[in-house]
Amino acid sequence: NELRDDNAILIYLSDHSENMGEDGHYTHGDGDWPAQHYPGCFVWYSDKYKSLYPEKITHLYQNKDKEYNTSFLFHSILDAADIQYSDLNYDEDIFR
Repeated sequence: NELRDDNAILIYLSDHSENMGEDGHYTHGDGDWPAQHYPGCFVWYSDKYKSLYPEKITHLYQNKDKEYNTSFLFHSILDAADIQYSDLNYDEDIFR
């Protein structure tokens, strides 16, 4: 609620996922089980952010089912904040 009325975007990315019984494994960052290769991630944005950057939000929805590795975070944060960087990789940007 602190961000709701601001021009704000929040991106959460966990450092790894959990095994919650897949193939009988209940682990926390232990081993190399397939389920741990899919960390949790979500993006929240305020109505104000959406009104200022509708194209970014449209692309976000278009890209929601694509697979990314965690390097998307760097490129996406820069783009979300309109920070110009010569090595920005738009292929790894969830807002493009």
